[in-house]
Amino acid sequence: MQTERKDLENQVEFRVTVPAEKVDNAMNMATSRLGQDAIIPGFRKGRAPTNVVKAFLGKEKIKEEALSALLEESIEEVYEKENITPLFSPQIKVEQFEEGMPFIFRMTVDPWPEFELPPVEQVKLDLPPPVITDADVEKTIFRLRESYATLNSKDGPAGVGDVVVVRWRLGDEPWATEMLELGKESFLPEFDQNLQGAQAGETKTISVDLKGEKADIEVQVVEVKQKELPPENDEFAQNFQVSSLAELKEKVRTDLKNYMENEYQKQLKEEFLRKYIELIPLEFSSHAQEKALANYVESFKDYLKSTGRMLDDFLGRIGLTEEEWRETVARKQAVQTLKEQIVLWQVADERDIQVEESELREALRNREDADPESIYASLRRRKALDELFHDWQLSTILSQKEKEEGR
Repeated sequence: MQTERKDLENQVEFRVTVPAEKVDNAMNMATSRLGQDAIIPGFRKGRAPTNVVKAFLGKEKIKEEALSALLEESIEEVYEKENITPLFSPQIKVEQFEEGMPFIFRMTVDPWPEFELPPVEQVKLDLPPPVITDADVEKTIFRLRESYATLNSKDGPAGVGDVVVVRWRLGDEPWATEMLELGKESFLPEFDQNLQGAQAGETKTISVDLKGEKADIEVQVVEVKQKELPPENDEFAQNFQVSSLAELKEKVRTDLKNYMENEYQKQLKEEFLRKYIELIPLEFSSHAQEKALANYVESFKDYLKSTGRMLDDFLGRIGLTEEEWRETVARKQAVQTLKEQIVLWQVADERDIQVEESELREALRNREDADPESIYASLRRRKALDELFHDWQLSTILSQKEKEEGR
């Protein structure tokens, strides 16, 4: 095999020439493989002579099979010969593939980028830790009281905070029933806006935006209910395994503190990784960006599906078409995700981070459709991030201590 290399911007192109002998061998092997499965009249399966197989299958089908096999073999040989690890499958352009002649093709590769990992000390973050206020505690207590609220029928117009029971239908579809709390926009925003001021027995036609198209929905107001919250006292607090309202507030404060601290650490880790990656000059070809985008979109669709949602529902809520979302949100996130994967994999390689078999088994538990290789890679990158973030936290603590001692 002969290869001619040409370095492009963020890519490498090879013109590859494979000897004619390999082409002939690939054609013979393809004929043999296809002949084993071919059912040819007058012959037992896999027993027809080669010339009969060729005549029965046709030259183009055999060429297609041979080309596929020889191309795969040749691509791997180029990677090994040139010491290249690809980010994605290469772009291929076949120039010549004929029996008795050399096989010539061009392959354009997005190589795994080469870079040095910067010291974690270079990352500077200014993300103040959360502070739990009395107002935070009171808001939580109010939500707890709401969860114990009773609903009483209300005469008069519905207002924010009231619950409205409605029947609705689109066109000739069957009637559906919904219970909506006004002010929360939990169903459709247009419903929330148009039902404020409505009374039991009213019928309305509400125009809504469904996937970018206007639709009129017929709505019948069945009942208006008013929420009655329990009083904020010791008796209410005893629903939560405490003896007094003061104890409940202290418990809420502690729970909020623990929750906010966990969220803060997650946010801090995400911001650390983003800032760390900014220190590394990674650029990709348009081909690599398109591949990353396709992978991200597919992964995001799978995530939505796992939560019982579809992409159209998600796009309707954020008010974007799929094309707008792909170009304004998904593309940027896809490139960022690709950078994270590359950097964290290099961290894992340099630190020799491994995933134990027991960890992989646990991660695959109850996930029959999961790809073990993808899960392994995800676990390995997560462990790499944990180590990197831990080192940064330690360096930050030591730096702060040195500053305090130097005062």
